[in-house]
Amino acid sequence: MIHKENGYSLIELIVAMGLVLFVITAASNIFVNILGQFKQQGKISETQIEGVIGFDILRRDIEHAGLGLPWNASDNVGVAVNWNTLTNYIEASAAPASDYNDAPANAPRAILSGNGIGPNGSDALIIKSTNVAITDTAHKWSHLGSDGILKLWDLANENFVTNDRVIVVSPGTTEDNERTLIVNGTVFSTLITYSGADAVVPAAFSPAEPTTTYLAYGLDPSTSPRMPFNRADYFISMLNTPSHCAPNTGVFVKTVVDHLDGDYDLNGDGVDDELPLFDCVADFQITYSMDTNDDGTIDLISDDITLMSATDIRDQVKEAMVTIVMQEGQKDMTYDFSMDNTRDSLTTTNLSAIIGSPEYKYYRWKRYQMSVSLDNL
Repeated sequence: MIHKENGYSLIELIVAMGLVLFVITAASNIFVNILGQFKQQGKISETQIEGVIGFDILRRDIEHAGLGLPWNASDNVGVAVNWNTLTNYIEASAAPASDYNDAPANAPRAILSGNGIGPNGSDALIIKSTNVAITDTAHKWSHLGSDGILKLWDLANENFVTNDRVIVVSPGTTEDNERTLIVNGTVFSTLITYSGADAVVPAAFSPAEPTTTYLAYGLDPSTSPRMPFNRADYFISMLNTPSHCAPNTGVFVKTVVDHLDGDYDLNGDGVDDELPLFDCVADFQITYSMDTNDDGTIDLISDDITLMSATDIRDQVKEAMVTIVMQEGQKDMTYDFSMDNTRDSLTTTNLSAIIGSPEYKYYRWKRYQMSVSLDNL
């Protein structure tokens, strides 16, 4: 008996393997594309989340520019004191931050900006108020009566604790004595102590008249403050830029001037403490809407107020317009930004010069704008 065994020919095997390879290759390409889109969408979502959080922090600080900021100084019976006689009123210690100092001779200006001093011709923003620091103490305030006792709030975590350092400000009734910093000799701040359940301020900082009420603003736990306010600087930092960012972009950060030595190193480890708000930022600009003749209407838009006094800034600057240009998502070699219909909104930022051409075309760019009223000047 003859048994016939059927099998596959070499040609049939080659064809079958080719078909299998084709299917695997097609599936792999689809998977790679899906993965790339997933990563791209993930980075875009990350950018949008950063935008929500970062802009909320920035908006809040701009709105509060000038909160608790003294306009002049005197003792608790109204005798005027010159700024340059105050102990340790020295502000930031090194350039470029020190270029925006008002110490030691001038009243502090609530908001300033360094026009074009940053990477790619970007601006820096300087905000002075009591609550821009990243500490619990800086976000507290209270009323102070002639008995030297601070009002306590219903929520315990809103009250000052022992050794919190505060400045005391008299609200005043006219521009000459409004928001007057109360000093004791040449000292402009004091520590909080407790007498039983009462938070107490020394008599030298308390109002002399029983019908008068002062305001106490939290400053910093520091035992030797440099200035009767806190100060936050915003700018594009080129340190620690994430690897997925386009060339020549940086991280938009918030930094706080340290009362101890006037730099941005808050914990003494030799490294500036930068709070990152946005990654992959190509440009940051700020302009101001101003009413220069006090008629209630905006008559000037300016990008530089560094020569204005504290009084002029209070009287004339009404609104700040912030513009940030940042990368959205990650590099995509299949994308051409020059063909995107949103590119016309970015004509004021020369991305090809900043990033390089054609490199800038492989990134999605977005321009964020925010107008903030300055209600606490």
